[in-house]
Amino acid sequence: MLAILLAHAVAALLAPLVVRRFGRNGFFPLALVPLASLGWVIDKWGSVETLHITWAPGLSMDIDFRFDALSAIMAVLVLGVGTLILVYCARYFNDDEPRLGIFAAEMVAFAGAMFGLVTSDNMLLLYMFWELTTVLSFLLVGHYAERATSRRAATQALLVTTAGGLAMLVGMIILGQAGGSYNLSDLVASPPTGWLPSVAIVLILIGALSKSAIVPLHFWLPGAMAAPTPVSGYLHAAAMVKAGIYLVARLAPGYADSPPWRVTIISLGLLSMILAGWRAMRAYDLKLVLAFGTVSQLGFMMVLVGIGTRDAALAGMTMVVAHAMFKAGLFMVVGIIDHTTGTRDLRKLAHLGKKAPALAVIAGLAAASMAGLPPLLGFVGKEAALESVLETDVLGHWSSIAVITVIVMGSILTVGYSIRFIWGAFGRKTLKNPSPAVSKMHAPSWLFLFAPGLLAVLGLAAGILSPQLEKLLTPYTSTLAPGQHADYHLALWHGFNTPLLLTCVVIAGGFALYIAQRQISRLHFEHPPLGNADRIYDATLRGMDTISMRLTGATQRGSLPRTQSTILATLVIVPLVLLIIDTRTGVDMRLWDSPIQFTIALMMIAAALAAIVMRNRLAAVILVGLTGYGCGVLFALHGAPDLALTQFLVETLTLVIFVLVLRKFPAEVDESKAIGFKLPRAILAVAVGATVTTIAAYAVNARNTRPIYELLPDAAYTIGNGKNVVNVLLVDIRAWDTLGEISVLLVAATGVASLVFRNRRFGIAPRVADAPSVIVDKAAANSDTTWLRGGDLIDPRYRSLVLEVTTRLVFPAIMVLSIYFFFSGHNAPGGGFAGGLTAGLALVLRYLAGGRYELGEAVPIDAGKILGLGLALSAGTAIISLFLGAPALSSAVFEFTLPLIGHVKLVTALFFDLGVYLIVVGLVLDVLRSLGARLDAEIEVKAS
Repeated sequence: MLAILLAHAVAALLAPLVVRRFGRNGFFPLALVPLASLGWVIDKWGSVETLHITWAPGLSMDIDFRFDALSAIMAVLVLGVGTLILVYCARYFNDDEPRLGIFAAEMVAFAGAMFGLVTSDNMLLLYMFWELTTVLSFLLVGHYAERATSRRAATQALLVTTAGGLAMLVGMIILGQAGGSYNLSDLVASPPTGWLPSVAIVLILIGALSKSAIVPLHFWLPGAMAAPTPVSGYLHAAAMVKAGIYLVARLAPGYADSPPWRVTIISLGLLSMILAGWRAMRAYDLKLVLAFGTVSQLGFMMVLVGIGTRDAALAGMTMVVAHAMFKAGLFMVVGIIDHTTGTRDLRKLAHLGKKAPALAVIAGLAAASMAGLPPLLGFVGKEAALESVLETDVLGHWSSIAVITVIVMGSILTVGYSIRFIWGAFGRKTLKNPSPAVSKMHAPSWLFLFAPGLLAVLGLAAGILSPQLEKLLTPYTSTLAPGQHADYHLALWHGFNTPLLLTCVVIAGGFALYIAQRQISRLHFEHPPLGNADRIYDATLRGMDTISMRLTGATQRGSLPRTQSTILATLVIVPLVLLIIDTRTGVDMRLWDSPIQFTIALMMIAAALAAIVMRNRLAAVILVGLTGYGCGVLFALHGAPDLALTQFLVETLTLVIFVLVLRKFPAEVDESKAIGFKLPRAILAVAVGATVTTIAAYAVNARNTRPIYELLPDAAYTIGNGKNVVNVLLVDIRAWDTLGEISVLLVAATGVASLVFRNRRFGIAPRVADAPSVIVDKAAANSDTTWLRGGDLIDPRYRSLVLEVTTRLVFPAIMVLSIYFFFSGHNAPGGGFAGGLTAGLALVLRYLAGGRYELGEAVPIDAGKILGLGLALSAGTAIISLFLGAPALSSAVFEFTLPLIGHVKLVTALFFDLGVYLIVVGLVLDVLRSLGARLDAEIEVKAS
């Protein structure tokens, strides 16, 4: 299973290159990936395969896959139809289609994500694949990004399914906590009881219903018809919309008797069947007819799998298989019609059946299966559905009658819009000659017809061989009635019985409904009886925008001091009130351990007070920096050299950045332009400091168990294979936190560059060769000895030879120290962060001594590439660790012996730390380019 997922991931990465090399024919080799995966599924059919990879067991986030009967059914549809869709794409698109390579990558990735979804046993893993399909659906539906309709449809689908997915996630967490396991196999085998699991089931069903476009969350599916037809044929017929059906079918054996289960699923499913079927009778776009028909059929399937009996499940799975075949085939037929005639409007199509008879036969077979006509698989599934509802005893007598009545009404609508589709697309209508669109059409190639034709033939063959199909479905359906003998079997003929009579009523009613369509078409209500879902969606978005704007207007007045004061006041009031009301713990603390600490604290307080009254900005910044250095000294006195080293480096670099920024400000603060009153701010500042100190004191005194810091030294060595507790925490034990933090650093660097450069990044810092000839000639005349190449270009009035000489001598030593910190950090003070800061300070020294051109000479590489490489290294460690048998972002160990060097012990955390090192260096370089070199260039321009 993991190999299939990796194969799809690799294929998705290579897809743009394959399509660039082979054009649209690149879809053929890409189709081999799901085809080969389908071979594995067929080979493993009937067996149960599991895969367990320990990742974060404390958070119930292990990687658990389970391949069983239900997974096999869904995987065949996902991979089989996915293969045919990729083959279809090779003739649907032209070679000059924009972003075709990206589209191919997204399609292959979607197939892999759907396979992961239907084989995930851990609910959190399932949710990850669930949302991955949502994101990929957004990209695929919005493929034609230049069209407003595509952007709206993609956004609508994203918002609706994501909102449902978030509700589902909450339900999964509740169910997992209540059941003591997050694995679906455990929760279905031993379902928890009580009101809380019932709430969880409702939340999970919201996610399933939104994904499968069930009323009232159905409106995103018709809108998604703005996507290319292959997307509709795959996502909206055989894959994505089946995810909700799959989840309900997966949970049904354990939760079908849950109080909210049947009332929610059956009522909304039946409502979807009727409303969407009615809308399909009114649509003129062939894709919209199929889209509303899909919503109607999804409601039907949701009812069947939600009833929770063996026979209903058998009917439901049969309809799932049949629907994937006929609906994917029909969508591809519509794509061929649109591709060859240039229209999907059934009012503009006439005599198409005569013009393209093979296409008409394919569409006729698929539509007959959709309408439930014999001997197609759709007929077999419809018969099974009617029988299962008539004979079930879980609904009650009158409820069964109501359900069967609505199903018959919905099936009549299905027959009606199936006939309307075929006649509207291929019929002669009232014209004697082909319509203009049909008369100028070009004949589709046999390869273009292959995929829908194969699906149509399979629908016919599966109907005839339905007893053999039942054998493939029984392993799942028997889980709803374990140990019981099957009462119903799939077959084309069960004799003269009630389901057959109802089928005749459905067929006759569907034909009568179509014949009366002219009268029905006049019933276009100005205001639909149950409202327009699209308008309700738009009104909801407008309401949320209005609320957010009013809330923002009330809380964000555009005054930074006021906003910051509100945040800090909340920080002071809320914790202190809670401490006063609910705290029983006393405070026992020592103010200091030695007079040295007290002395340093007084110096820090004096510097802070002096910074408040200082008018000179640079002096104030230096005084604030003294408080940071004092904090570093306190760290060192407490035996934390690693923290002290980091504090000193950060404080120094921060001081340099402040100085770079202050060049754009006046030297002193203009008191006449000061805003607000100093006394309230001073009171608030003192209150914040006192609050933080008080909270820290209470937190220390509230400890009633063994402190975790006593366990960290041993854990650092046994888990992370290092003696430096701080560094091992950063790169191993809490590496996920560090990955998030360095990602924030990368975003901060990009943000700073965006603010300064506005329209584009500055790129590589300019080198001496890029300097204007006037400056170079002047430098050549005034300089005899070159210590730093960039220094020669500095105006002699601002040049310091002492600093240049010192930098020339000290820079290599600082870089060596930086590398030492990097390599020694796992067992001694240092690490990637400290090493990166040290290297950053070396670059700062080169810039201060030699100017902006010296920065380009020191690092002639774009800072963005350094940042990207660093993030790739850090994130890639997660994958490397998995391959080496360690949890993601945990240390895997290599031990080997090298000549002359001897025994070497290497941990993968070193590569994670290397990523941190590069990101810090890239960040410093980006800041120096934006706040230093770029501003220098503007100053030079103004001076000239």
